[in-house]
Amino acid sequence: MRKPIVKVFIFISFLMLGGETLAQKWKYGIGGGMTFSGFYSETLTHLSRGHIGVKMSKEINSDLRVATKLNYQGSGSRLFISRLDSGAIQGGSWSGGIGNPSSDNIKTQSAMYLGYLSFGLNAEYKLGFKEFYSLGGVYVSKLLHSEYTYYRTVKYFDNASNQTVEYNLEVLEQDFNDQMNGWDAGLIVGLGYEVNKYFEVEYALNLGLMDLKIDKMNAILQPNFSNHYHNVTVNLFFDM
Repeated sequence: MRKPIVKVFIFISFLMLGGETLAQKWKYGIGGGMTFSGFYSETLTHLSRGHIGVKMSKEINSDLRVATKLNYQGSGSRLFISRLDSGAIQGGSWSGGIGNPSSDNIKTQSAMYLGYLSFGLNAEYKLGFKEFYSLGGVYVSKLLHSEYTYYRTVKYFDNASNQTVEYNLEVLEQDFNDQMNGWDAGLIVGLGYEVNKYFEVEYALNLGLMDLKIDKMNAILQPNFSNHYHNVTVNLFFDM
C-alpha cells in the first residue's frame, strides 16, 4: 500500500505545479520551527525536536488556497523514566522521595529519535477573523534515520568527600533503522496566522496512522506505536 500512497502524492503535486488555471501564481518560501513529539501510549512522554524545509502555496479563490511542504522532520519519544529513591551504596548513602529532584538518585531513561523526509499537502481556508486560517491535509514521510538511546545515572552523598556525586552508570546508543517501518503517513490539522504576504506562523498537529515498528522489533518498544507530534512553524516567503 505504501507505493500507491507515494504515487498519489506525486501525481497531485505535478497537477498543482502545472495547473495555472487554479490561480495566478505560486508563493515560494522556507520554514522551520519546533516539534513536540511523542508516540501513542499512556506510558510515554514527549520530547522536543525540530523541522525545516520549503513551502509552496497557491490561491484557489479569495478564501481558499492549497499548500505543499517538503521538510526534514524530527520526531520520537521518551520511552520510560524510572527512579530508585531510597537505599544505600558502598561508601555513601541516599534517601529521598519520588518527585523530589534533589533526592532522585538513580534514574533510568530511554528515548527513540527519528528523522524523516516528509511531504505534506494541505488546504488552507481563511476564517474571516483578522488573518487567521485553518489548515488540514495529509502527509507521507520516508524514514531517514532512527536511534535508540538508554542511560542510567546515579546521584548520591559520598561520605568520604562529604558532597553529592553524580555520574553515568551505563550509556547505550543503537541504530534501529532495520527494525523500523520505513514509511509513515497520516493527517494534519492546524491553525495559522498570516502576518503579511511574506511572513506567517502556523501550528499543526500531525496524527500518524501507521505502525512504526515491524514484527521483529524487540520487547523494548512493545506494543505497536504511531507518530504523534505538534509543529510550531515560522514561514518566510520570497518574491519570485
